[in-house]
Amino acid sequence: MKIKKLENKIMKYINEENLTVEEVPVFFERLMPTIIENLLPDDNNIYLLKKNNKLQKYDREKFIHGISAAARDISFQMLDSDLNNVANHMELILNKMDKRVYKTSTIRSLTVDTLNKMNFKDVASSFERFKVA
Repeated sequence: MKIKKLENKIMKYINEENLTVEEVPVFFERLMPTIIENLLPDDNNIYLLKKNNKLQKYDREKFIHGISAAARDISFQMLDSDLNNVANHMELILNKMDKRVYKTSTIRSLTVDTLNKMNFKDVASSFERFKVA
């Protein structure tokens, strides 16, 4: 019953704003991270909203592992200090953005930009080609 009530309110809003059928998916896609962020506990963690809409806590080690795997894929050895510098830079960017929920596509894009800026252009290209889980 509550779902129907919410559905009616959403439909009313969509109609009042004259959103087209093409605009509705974009509306929900942008709204989802904001709603989730407002429901999170005050734990100062960063969360990823995965492609399947599952929420996952940002894991620095998993992030570093992904960068390292992209480097290995092109037979490039990144030093631990380089991997940590990339992770530190990314975390600095995310904290400056002052959000706590990011879509994985946003993280991927920021990671590629960071790797390019840090002059790991081949690793950035390799990371970009990696399949998203």
